[in-house]
Amino acid sequence: MYISKDNGVTWIRQSSVDFLPKTVSINASDDVFLGTDTEGIFRSNDDGKTWEYKGLSEIFAIRDIIFNSKDELFAAAGRFVFQSQDNGDTWKELYSDGKPTLSIAVNDQDHLFAGRAYGAIRSTDNGLSWTEIGMEDSLSYTTTDGKFYKQLGFDRMSISDIAINSTGLIFVAATGGGVFLSRDNGDTWTHIGMADGSFLKTLAIHSNDRIFAGSEGGLRNGGIYYLDFINLPVPK
Repeated sequence: MYISKDNGVTWIRQSSVDFLPKTVSINASDDVFLGTDTEGIFRSNDDGKTWEYKGLSEIFAIRDIIFNSKDELFAAAGRFVFQSQDNGDTWKELYSDGKPTLSIAVNDQDHLFAGRAYGAIRSTDNGLSWTEIGMEDSLSYTTTDGKFYKQLGFDRMSISDIAINSTGLIFVAATGGGVFLSRDNGDTWTHIGMADGSFLKTLAIHSNDRIFAGSEGGLRNGGIYYLDFINLPVPK
């Protein structure tokens, strides 16, 4: 585990761990949570110098950890969505339909969004109930450079990451499908790029004016790409 105190210019090694980290997240109290590939979830109260095991070792692949406005934890883990209301001491299963859960996000209304292999789901009641969201299958479109694509629905794509800005714009990275945008809490979607077979892995939003997409490769070279919000499609 490494930490930077100068905005990423230099890095200090805080600790070594005997497991494969998958995701890291920090709550409002500066507790650091680490999701691992096979060893569950760990919590640190000293900026990552020491770690305490916090469960879910029986669930392989803790892929994402988030917090809502009440500092409740939600984890995309294996084929499940889990919730903790006591800072990770205990966990409750919220959802599973047999599909691996790859990502999870929350908006400022505490609505939850989870990406899976395959498809995406939404909960507006803190995870008590979930509904499928996503584009309809077989939607065709032409990109600005004249390339034609016949888009599959979300239930045919793996949603590797979800990012939501403070105004409620929702972005999803769909492996092999590109990046999509919703302005209405996930009811409808617009394709905004990267539809060239890229193996998209992660999304990040900077100051509500730029969206970054990290790609592992595919038909496009791997690396980090960005799109300024000023260039987002204008709603009809």
